[in-house]
Amino acid sequence: MGTVSTLRRFVSDAAHELNTPLTALRTNLDLAKNERKASLRKKYLEQAIEQSERLERLSNALLDISRLEANMNLQDTVRLDLVKLLREVSERCASSAEQPAIEFHLELPADSVGLLGSETQLRRALENLLDNALKFTPQGGEIRIGLRLEDDFAAIWVGDTGIGVPEDELPNLFQRFHRARNAHGFPGSGLGLVIVKTIVEGHGGSIHVENLERGTRFICRLPAVH
Repeated sequence: MGTVSTLRRFVSDAAHELNTPLTALRTNLDLAKNERKASLRKKYLEQAIEQSERLERLSNALLDISRLEANMNLQDTVRLDLVKLLREVSERCASSAEQPAIEFHLELPADSVGLLGSETQLRRALENLLDNALKFTPQGGEIRIGLRLEDDFAAIWVGDTGIGVPEDELPNLFQRFHRARNAHGFPGSGLGLVIVKTIVEGHGGSIHVENLERGTRFICRLPAVH
C-alpha cells in the first residue's frame, strides 16, 4: 500500500507541476494569436518559449529519475579515483565562481580514494550539488568542496555561504518537486536534489544536508575500495 500511495502522490505532484507551465503556455499563445500589436505579440511569444523550455527541463528531469531508478544495477560500473573526479568537476565550478567573485576552496587528500561506480552518474550528482551552491551563493561568498576517508567510506562535502534552508524544511529537501520557501525566486524544478539522492543511494551511499552559520553543507558518504 505504501508503494501505491507514493506512486499516486508522485503522479499527482508531476501533473500539478506540468500543468502550471502548460496553462501559462496556452495563455500566452492565445494572447499572441489575437494580438495585433507586434511588440506585445513578441512579448507573449517569448513568454511562451520560456514556458516550453521549463516544460522540457521538467520532463527531462522526470525521465532521468525514471531511468536512474530502473538502472540501479550500474552496468557501467568501473573503478574510479574520487580525488581525480572531484578535481575535474571542481575545475568547472571554480571557473564559474570567478565571474560573481565567489571564493572557491578545494580540500582533497594527497592519496587517491577508490570507488566502484558509474563515472557519468557520479559526475552528474557532484555537478548538481556544485551548481546549486553557485546558484544560491551571493557575490563575495564562498564554496567549499572536500573529500576524506571515514573508515570504509568516502565522505564528500559541498558547503556554501548561500541563503541556507529553513530548518523545518530540511527533512523535505530531497522530496520530488520540493523547493524551500526562500528559493522560489531562483530557477529550478525541485528535482535536482532528487537526482543526486537517487545516484548516491544507487551506489550504496547516503546523503544529508545541514545548515551552517552561513549557508548549507551537503555530505555524501559512499563505500570506498582499497
